[in-house]
Amino acid sequence: RFEQVTLLPAAAKYRAIIDEATLANGWATAAAIVTIFLEGTANERSVLEGSEATLPPLNAHPLVVHYGLPLESLALTRAHRGVEGSHRVAAWKVMDLAPPDEHARVLRFMNQALETWLAWRDEVAQVCGLTR
Repeated sequence: RFEQVTLLPAAAKYRAIIDEATLANGWATAAAIVTIFLEGTANERSVLEGSEATLPPLNAHPLVVHYGLPLESLALTRAHRGVEGSHRVAAWKVMDLAPPDEHARVLRFMNQALETWLAWRDEVAQVCGLTR
């Protein structure tokens, strides 16, 4: 069922920005979009400041609580938590490695990714019947 998907209009715009950024605008833009924007977490700022937020225990994970997923199935999540701090700090160093003349392009795509993601999120909420 995932092979023939028709995206909502905002989803198509978001996907187009991600594709353009990662496929046609150099390694610095692609790396920033993938490592900072797509892989970023809600706890990004606290991780970077060294005051990492306490994550809930794995037995409180939504897949466990709501769908009965066995804890052993969260091995990847457990491993990811073990390296998250250094992983996130390293992701943000992409701007230190990117050529200075590419910084403006990277920031432009990061802003476009955010704008189109917010529009997509709002469109999903609307389709689900949620209102502000």
